[in-house]
Amino acid sequence: MNSKSKTFLALVLAIAVAATGCSAQWINIALQDLPVLTQMALNIATLVSAVASGQQASRPALQISRSFKTSRRKPAGT
Repeated sequence: MNSKSKTFLALVLAIAVAATGCSAQWINIALQDLPVLTQMALNIATLVSAVASGQQASRPALQISRSFKTSRRKPAGT
């Protein structure tokens, strides 16, 4: 991504946050969830890659994907 694209993306995101009225608390919660979402995306990409190449997904990868069903974080305020 070049510098102009990054600047434009930052501007669009700033406008979107201002327009939707996202509070600082909401942004903090989203930032706390980011590592979990990143790991989930990586695991999904690994599973998709294995299936697309005709390989069977590894047992640890399947166990990790199943663990997300039971380890979802409760929403704030509950």
